[in-house]
Formats: sequence, structure tokens, C-alpha cells
Amino acid sequence: MDRWRSLLYLSREDVVAAGLTMGEIIEAVTWVFLAKGEGRAQAPPKGAVYPYEDGFINSMPALVPGAVGVKWVSAYPSNARLGLPNIHALLVLNDPVTGAPLAVMDATWITAMRTGAVTGLSARLLASPGASTVAVLGCGVQGRTNLEALALVLPVTQVLAYDIDPAAQAGYVCQMRASYPGLEVVGVGEPYAAVSQAGVVVTAGPILKHPSPPIQREWLGPGGLGTPVDYDSYWTPEAVNACDRFFVDDLGQFAFLRTHGYFRHLREPDGDLGQVVAGQVEGRREPGERIIIMNLGLAITDVVTARAVYQRALEKGLGTVLPL
Repeated sequence: MDRWRSLLYLSREDVVAAGLTMGEIIEAVTWVFLAKGEGRAQAPPKGAVYPYEDGFINSMPALVPGAVGVKWVSAYPSNARLGLPNIHALLVLNDPVTGAPLAVMDATWITAMRTGAVTGLSARLLASPGASTVAVLGCGVQGRTNLEALALVLPVTQVLAYDIDPAAQAGYVCQMRASYPGLEVVGVGEPYAAVSQAGVVVTAGPILKHPSPPIQREWLGPGGLGTPVDYDSYWTPEAVNACDRFFVDDLGQFAFLRTHGYFRHLREPDGDLGQVVAGQVEGRREPGERIIIMNLGLAITDVVTARAVYQRALEKGLGTVLPL
């Protein structure tokens, strides 16, 4: 293919067929957060439009060493009523030297996997040593990929699952028992039963601008790590503010989202994930600290994953070449 007069289109099937593993993606996002902490990656705040209160479409550009791209991603919580996914995404990958477009690919799978990978990285750095019980609140796609990553980086033996939809919870428990036969996967009847017993708590519900979060102050036990990927939709301000340490994946993104009505009652973070990876900010200082890291979603993780997908697709001859 002529790189300068054509581009490669990768469907969702092509992206999955590229065969990247969760372990490979965790290492890729670790590398890119180090680059961010050292000032070698650019992750400007997301541009967003809001078709309605809790539905949004984000434009997410990023520059990482060796790649540049932009993701166009929608999140519509109301899609569940239509039997459609909450998230749809496309990504354009460009050559960083010339700016020429190299590929257009489905990024829904990439979004799910890179989010789980960032949770895995966060847990590897910030979870209490030996954390073995994971709570998953929100039994959708993110509940699956986050567990996949955590099972790689922690000695997980038990999973406590909760969802406001009993059918979704039951399906998750059944599927995760089949996928991880060595784990005890249990559905619980209310959030407290999961949060209070877990060493790591993943919340993966829909992102809401005006949520009614159930998780209260002190539910997270000593040494616990909270890893929300749904902003503060599950965590009350009191629960976040009472923790010993509070991190985000990007300080600039956090500040920018505040201007759009999010996080008005949350304390200032103690640092971001790039700073922790680069050793510029201390992470967990004591085993008993309660820590929350709020992963807001950075395009650098999408682009570094897309670059790996693109390279693997070229090696395997995947995709469709389109003329420019």
C-alpha cells in the first residue's frame, strides 16, 4: 500500500484479529504514561458536544512518541433502552512526521481494552500488596476488561459483582465464572456488600453529570483502592475526599472537566498517573492507606494501542486499503 496516497481501514473484526493481548496493552499504556510524565506525550483536554444532558461525543487528540491520532467517541447511556452499546468510537491514526493519515479504525474495542489496562497499571502501582478481592460495580463491557487486567497484575481470588440490573449481574457472574474458573465470582445484593470487603473496587457505570452515587465515606476499607472509570457516578464527594490519597490520570483533564460541571465538590488531586509512573509523585506510602485513582480516559492510551494494532495489522495483512 502507498502510505501517502491511501489509508488502511480496520473494522472491529480486524482490530480484534490483530491479536493484541491485555498484557501487551498494559505494557503499552505503562510506557505512554511514563512518556507523559516526562513531557514526551501530549494529551490536550477533550473537546466535547452534548446532544443531551448525559450523552456526549468527545474529540480526543493525542501525540505519543512515534504516533499521532484522534479518537471520536460517543457515550449515550440511554442506548441501553435501545439494545445498543453505550459507547461507539472511531480513531484516525496519522504519521507523526508528515501528518499523513495512515489508518481509520474502529476504536470501541480499543476503548474497552485500554481502559482496563489503565486500571491494571493503577492497581500494580497503588493497590495494597496482596489485594485478592475485587469488587466490580457495573457489569458491562468495562466490568469485564477491568477484571481481565486486574487478574493479570494482582493475586485475585474473589470477585464481588453488583449491577443495578439483576439480569446484567447474573450474566456477568456466569460469564466470569466460565472465563476464570480459578476465581470465586459472587453476585451481591447491594453496593456496600461489595465495596466494604474488597481490596480493589472498580466502578464502571454510565458517566452522569448529576449522579446519585451510592458509595459513602469509609465504605472503602483500610488499604483499599478505588478505581472509578465512570467519573464520580458511584462515589460521593465525601467518599473521595475522605481518602488518604486521591489521584487522576491527568490533572489538566480533571481541571478542564470541572469547567463543564463535573467534580465540583471534589478535593484537588494529589497528582496524576504519569507523575506516579515517572516517580515524580509518591503513590502508596503505607499499606493501610485508602486511595482512589479516577481514570478519566486519555487519548494517549488510545493512540498507543491503535499504533500497536496498526503495526500488527500490517504484519498480518488485515484491513482494507482505501484511496485518498
